[in-house]
Formats: sequence, C-alpha cells, structure tokens
Amino acid sequence: MIEKLFKKYALLGISILNGAAGIFFLYVIVASYYEEINFSEDAKMGIGTVLDKIYYPPSSNSTESFNISYQFTLQNISNQSGLSGVDRSMYNGVKIGDEIEVEYLASDPTTHRLLGTSRYYDGSPAWMIVSFGLFLLLIGLALLRPGIRQVSRQSHLLRLRSKGIAITARPTQFICDKPEETEERFRTYHIVYEYEGPDGETITGKSKTHTSDWFKFHGVDKDDPIDILADPKNPKTSVWRKDMR
Repeated sequence: MIEKLFKKYALLGISILNGAAGIFFLYVIVASYYEEINFSEDAKMGIGTVLDKIYYPPSSNSTESFNISYQFTLQNISNQSGLSGVDRSMYNGVKIGDEIEVEYLASDPTTHRLLGTSRYYDGSPAWMIVSFGLFLLLIGLALLRPGIRQVSRQSHLLRLRSKGIAITARPTQFICDKPEETEERFRTYHIVYEYEGPDGETITGKSKTHTSDWFKFHGVDKDDPIDILADPKNPKTSVWRKDMR
C-alpha cells in the first residue's frame, strides 16, 4: 500500500515541497524588505543585555549559524527579550552580560531586534536567499507537470486493475528504439499490438520501452499473444499487464 502511494504521489509531493520552500525563502526577503522600511521610519534605540550566545555548527542540511539571545527594558513596559541571528564578527565581539544596542518600533516596542540584524534571516546575503528561493521554486514548477502526469497515470492503472477489461492482444511489431549500431545490451524495444474493440474494430496499442534483457527475463517472445487490460470507458486506451508491475 505504501509503495503504491509513493509511486502515485512522489513526484507531485517533491514538486509541492520544493515550490513551498521556494515561496518561503522569497517571503523572507519580502518580509525583510518591509521590516527595513518600518524600522527606517519608526525606529528607536535602546540598550539591552546579552543573555546567551548560541552557535549551531554546519551540518549536511544547513550552514553554521550564530545567534545572540538578549533582553532590554523600557519605561512602563515589561522586559522584552529576543533572539537574533548575527554574523560571526558580532557573535565574537560580545560576551554574556555585555550591553548591546537594540532597536525597536516606537509605535510597537514589542517589535525589536539587535541593531544591524534582521528578524527574518541571519545576515546571509539577500541575493543568496533570493537565488536559493528561486532555484527551489523553479525545481518545484519543473516537477509539477510530471508529478500531475504520474498521479494521473497511477490513478488510471488503479482503475484498470479493478475494472479493466481483460483482452488477449496480437503483437504486430517489435520495435527497437535505438539506432541499429547500438550494442544489443544497450538497445531498448517496445511492442506494438492489436486487439478487437467492442464494435469489432481493430485497435492499436503499444507497451512501455524495455531492454532486451527485460523481455528475456520475463519470457516474452515477440510473436507471443499478450494480455492487456482495456479501459471500459475508453476501449482505445489499454495497458499491457506486464507494464503494470
């Protein structure tokens, strides 16, 4: 069951995840841009205290990260605390307990950050974040169409397994998909076959492409009758049973 679901939704799922990740990174840049506008128009300065320094080493999934936890107090407002991603020089330049400059919005003092940082990303160059976001988004878009086609094909195969009409078809051609000079072990073939439709008409179909070793392994001879399943709603659409494995 899990294998069937994976085959059906794998590409589409990867496409959606990459697209969502790309949109998220672009959102970070847009949000950061508007944050800069707000702070440039409404910023006030304050002095905070370094509570902690947090370092995350690089891993297979992320780069190294430097963070400073801080707290500051404003008159008539309870203590405000926050965590900012910073660059290496700022991280190395302070110790726990040091005073550190904080900026906040005069209209909303609960919105604050360390001076020179962003609340949305850790100081990585904006062009890098935009490029990475666009890269993920493009991958998502590139995989979207194949993903939808995969879901459609797998849904069609599931329907044929449960409701398809079993028919014995006659092979008419065994076609090599590679140039004649290609070595036999690298050649691929597909079968063209014919079968009788519900109104007595002759319908043509074809198999997937397989290597010659695949045909030998499955004991398929180019002259042997083959078992197919035809779509009851559209008899001109059929699938060779061996292609459904």
